[in-house]
Amino acid sequence: MSSVDEYQAPSPFQRYGRPLFDAETLPGAAASLMIMRYPPDLMGPAHVHPEVEMFFCLQGRGEVIIDGETHSVEPGTAVYVPSEATHQPKNTGNTDFILLAVLVPSRNLAAWRHK
Repeated sequence: MSSVDEYQAPSPFQRYGRPLFDAETLPGAAASLMIMRYPPDLMGPAHVHPEVEMFFCLQGRGEVIIDGETHSVEPGTAVYVPSEATHQPKNTGNTDFILLAVLVPSRNLAAWRHK
């Protein structure tokens, strides 16, 4: 089991994350799992990666923009981001927007584990 300390994302992102496990901390893991927190009015840069990403909203309200299409997100909502899709979560509420993120296949989240 890995640490659940919260870290600020590597630049240029401004979100916060708690990397729960990945292929480095759990050898052989088929997926990476982390909790991501976006403070109010926060929207990081659009980005792309080879992993499929799935979000499940735990708290707050926001949007996930996927290849230019905006999806409203609230607690209990799940969002699927295909591999290589340009995507960008955004907090549209006045409280923290918290997402459980699953990346498949597992991605090394070492860049998140810094102080």
